[in-house]
Amino acid sequence: APKQFSRPQSIALDEEGLLWIADSCNHRLQIVDWRNDEVKHVKTLGRHGRGPGEFSYPYGIFLAKDCVYVAEYSGHRIQKIDRHGNFLAEWGKPGKGSGELNAPWSVVLDSQGMMYAVESGNHRIQRFNIS
Repeated sequence: APKQFSRPQSIALDEEGLLWIADSCNHRLQIVDWRNDEVKHVKTLGRHGRGPGEFSYPYGIFLAKDCVYVAEYSGHRIQKIDRHGNFLAEWGKPGKGSGELNAPWSVVLDSQGMMYAVESGNHRIQRFNIS
């Protein structure tokens, strides 16, 4: 149900003050408004699956200007979605080689168009040029 979580893994705060939560075991992102005394559910994005815009244990989220990057622990990929949940792009597939991911835990972007993914399964941090 909205505002109920199963292993919330990471959070991010957007420019409006809304809290984005990676609700990993529910395979979704929840957006809530905590700016007042009462917590209000704003939106839920995603559902369980391995298709575009679906999630398999979302662990890490990074809010960019007009989009969201989601590290999927069991999906072995990073997805880029818009703020409405529409699929835009993805990086990675299961494996140990360059460009492959094994249980990504977190994701972040720098100002130069580089994306960094923490992989717990491969015990490394991998960098992708996404510009």
